[in-house]
Formats: sequence, C-alpha cells, structure tokens
Amino acid sequence: MADDDRIWQAMYLLHAKRTGHGLQLIHNPGMMNFVRDHSLCVEMYPSSNWQTNRFRLFDDRDGKGEVYPLSKYLEHGISVTVNTDNRFISDTDLSNEFLMAARMTDGGLSRHEVLKIVRNGFQAAFLPRDARDRLLKNVDDEIFEILKEDFFPILTDRTPNSVYSDTSTGN
Repeated sequence: MADDDRIWQAMYLLHAKRTGHGLQLIHNPGMMNFVRDHSLCVEMYPSSNWQTNRFRLFDDRDGKGEVYPLSKYLEHGISVTVNTDNRFISDTDLSNEFLMAARMTDGGLSRHEVLKIVRNGFQAAFLPRDARDRLLKNVDDEIFEILKEDFFPILTDRTPNSVYSDTSTGN
C-alpha cells in the first residue's frame, strides 16, 4: 500500500485529525488539497526525517538529498507542526527541531513561519475544545506581542521624546 493511501485511510476513513511525518504527501497534490481543505495537521520531525531519509541541509556545501517538504506544505496552507520523534534516540529537543527544520528549508524559516508552526501545535493539541481555546487565546496574545514589534514599532518605542514616552517621569 502506498504511503498516501495510508494517509488517506487514516484521515478519511478513520477521521484522524493529524498524521505523523507525511513526507510523501508532497507527491500527491489532491491529497495536499484534502489535508488543507479539511484543516488536518501534518506533524514533521526534522531530525528523525533527516536521519532516516537524508533530506538536504541547505547550509551543507554538498547540497545532496531530497528537499524537505515543510516549506511547500506551509505555502500550500497546510497546518504543519514541528515535533520531536524520539528525542532520546535523536538526541534532540523542540528548540533543536526548529533549528533543524530551518537548516532543511531553503532560506531558513521566517519568524512568521516559526510562530505559525508553534500556533499550529496548540491548535492541533489533543485537548478538550474549551481548554484548547483558552490556551490559543494566550498563545495569540503572546504572538501579537512578538509581532507588534515587527509591524508597529511605534507602539513599543519608549525612548525619550517618543510619542509614547511619559514626559513627567522621563520614561
């Protein structure tokens, strides 16, 4: 049975909301559309995927290996998460997984992409809806605080003489 057939069976017949690895999904545009259109999640395990499949590392001069599909999934609008597969065998943690994902992605990962992937993880968490919604509210607030510095620097400018400084205290 082909890998995309297994993904199809798990997601369509068994109503799975997420799938691990999903590396072959890139070769089936129809399945990619199905995953995106049904808001299903694809879990990615960069260190494990590199160790077992030897995907290309873009900071490695030899340039060998297949291109990791993470960025294509993001571009296609698929909900992707970055995870540890077996952190003791791979000797990794989530921070290292994000670094590995960036190394395996041409041009690395932008701050926006990293935050989107992090949010996807909370969105796809195996939690009751009300707990997940409360958690997402907190995550969204934190993401806003991070991004407002990028998009609204004047709101974070507290230097003397800025429009947001308190002239009575000098702050």
